[in-house]
Amino acid sequence: DALIVQCGEIMKETINSKSVCSFHTAAGTYGLDSVKQKCLEWLLNNLMTQPSVDLLKDLSVGLMEKLISSPDLFVMQVEMDVYTALKK
Repeated sequence: DALIVQCGEIMKETINSKSVCSFHTAAGTYGLDSVKQKCLEWLLNNLMTQPSVDLLKDLSVGLMEKLISSPDLFVMQVEMDVYTALKK
């Protein structure tokens, strides 16, 4: 259990566009709610500012629904950008 907690702390400190989806999945598997929440916050703040096709492909449908329905999703210009990202 201590190793899982330590890994969770490292995961929270190293979230980036390449790791966020796998960290979110692992956090769900191992019951690391704080890591899952940190990944969600990272995605809400960065999804529209770093629209990577690979990142978009890695997102599950459920997680994408949660992100785009959140009032906390950071959109730089217009809501049409969300639609464009979803089309990708």
